[in-house]
Amino acid sequence: IIVRMLIDMYVEIGDQIALQYGGSEAHKKVASAGEKTNVPGQLGKHKELLTSIRRYYSNAFTDRLKQDAMNLFLGYYVPSQNNLP
Repeated sequence: IIVRMLIDMYVEIGDQIALQYGGSEAHKKVASAGEKTNVPGQLGKHKELLTSIRRYYSNAFTDRLKQDAMNLFLGYYVPSQNNLP
């Protein structure tokens, strides 16, 4: 029971990190309770393709704002000391 709870927790954390970093859910997942990870055939390939398209869009068009916000939050960018880009 504890192992299953830890696996479920890792899956959820992995998805959240992937969403923040890559803009979509994790590509490869560990099976969580009652969930099938290996979607057979074409359906699985289409799901992977959609995830890749979401990540490409995120990387190409929205990452700069996210990175600027993280830099500000972490203190790497101090507005009073730097010029605006």
